[in-house]
Amino acid sequence: MAVGSVTDANTFDAINGADVVNDVGGATTTEPTPDDPNAPDGVYYLFTPLPTGDGPSTRTFTASADGYGDDVVVLNMVPETINQIDFALGAGWLELAPGHLESRLYVGEPSTSALSRPTWRSTQRLCRPHGPIMRRFSTSKTFPETPLRCR
Repeated sequence: MAVGSVTDANTFDAINGADVVNDVGGATTTEPTPDDPNAPDGVYYLFTPLPTGDGPSTRTFTASADGYGDDVVVLNMVPETINQIDFALGAGWLELAPGHLESRLYVGEPSTSALSRPTWRSTQRLCRPHGPIMRRFSTSKTFPETPLRCR
């Protein structure tokens, strides 16, 4: 038996609805735990059969969710016990930190402003915008509108 949780590697928040599969065809989905405030969300339980006799009990587990990279764990499972396997799924993490940004925005009216070439940093790469930088500002959301080149 394998039990554990799936979290966002950047924020450490639980991911409900993530898929966890093993190499022998077992599959499950992580769930919230609304009835137990002491238990974390993003938990799963997965029965994983092991070979009988002296065969190896190594199994491969993969966790995945939309918008995240997969996390793979290979574990030599202990028979007749509960094996805890926690996953942390990676995702891009972009930050914009211009030296100065100023724009006037009136309620209910969108605004478009050109920015100089900022540097976008992700958790794994240095990214620079390709082409002109345009950001649309509204009262509720900000949308990047330029492709990025990363190295």
